[in-house]
Amino acid sequence: MSQEAYQSTREKLVRARNGDAEARDALVRENIALVKYIVKRFSGRGAEYDDLFQYGCLGLLKAIDRFDPDYPVRFSTYAVPVIMGEIRRFLRDDGPIHISRTIHERARRVLDYTDTYAEAHARQPTVDEIAAALDMAAEDVVLALNSQSRVRSLNEPVGG
Repeated sequence: MSQEAYQSTREKLVRARNGDAEARDALVRENIALVKYIVKRFSGRGAEYDDLFQYGCLGLLKAIDRFDPDYPVRFSTYAVPVIMGEIRRFLRDDGPIHISRTIHERARRVLDYTDTYAEAHARQPTVDEIAAALDMAAEDVVLALNSQSRVRSLNEPVGG
């Protein structure tokens, strides 16, 4: 990025902070490709592209509103983690039931261990084996495994 473009972005950020809607819109147009690039990195994680793009744009708007132009860093350096954070939050919290970050992290550990164990021993580990290996309570292992199951409606027909 040239020095002129860098200065132009900073000026738009200052104007946007002072309520200039045109400057804010210009910043969005100039950085929409950044959002698209980040969204592509998250494709294939169980969400529609349009949903990811929408949350990425929300992250871009938050970055525009929160960025301090006096801080000696490029706007894109600040915007990327904010955009990714919004997308990650959507992926983590999306669903009919909110599942805490702790349970998601435990589920990831349990699934990683289960895959590794199954490759080494040609069978799935028991709940007690997982709990012992990961230093977790058996109840936490079951909760972590159940958190990965699809939620079903009580009105859903049973059987065929």
